[in-house]
Amino acid sequence: MTSIRSRKYLLIGIFLIISISFTENDKTLAAESTIQSRNEKNYFSQMKGCFLLYNMKKKTFDKVIGEENCRESFVACSTFKIPLAVMAFDSGVLKDENQALNWDGKKGFLESHNQDHSGVTWMRDSVVWFSRRLTGQLGMKRIRKYLREFHYGNEDFSAGLTEAWLVSPGNSDPALKISAYEQVEFMNKLWADQLPMVIVTGK
Repeated sequence: MTSIRSRKYLLIGIFLIISISFTENDKTLAAESTIQSRNEKNYFSQMKGCFLLYNMKKKTFDKVIGEENCRESFVACSTFKIPLAVMAFDSGVLKDENQALNWDGKKGFLESHNQDHSGVTWMRDSVVWFSRRLTGQLGMKRIRKYLREFHYGNEDFSAGLTEAWLVSPGNSDPALKISAYEQVEFMNKLWADQLPMVIVTGK
């Protein structure tokens, strides 16, 4: 089985800034850490935004901008690729980051998606069909198990294997949601090798 430790640097290197910048749990980093700088300047005056800068050595947030927004949960969207990649590597659905999946020929709205992709280019180009292929192979049982063990956001995958993390923000349907503070909590566990690996057989 592919070691998660050998893959985490690729995942973090590509998506750490995205996860921290764009996405309430009293027992998470949000409650445990001392915030040293908060809302110093309204960088998001024309939009709803959030920025968190977490210092892993000090275990504190060096900067927080838009804290109220940082505590609000939003649909996971592309940030879900990080836990999805962990699930895929851990379960063996993806053997390594160079494994390629064949495009099915159905054109998407981005030309860069309309071709075969490897794990690396999936992450780089945020290829939705690749994510859907992985969730289909993982199956609902395994995904829900992983989400529970990771304590990932609201752990809600009830919208289905192909849509749960992609529900439109204005839609009232169930969706996989997560806050920016929870994103940092997850990324911190990933970096520190504190995520439980919970391989579940069957779909």
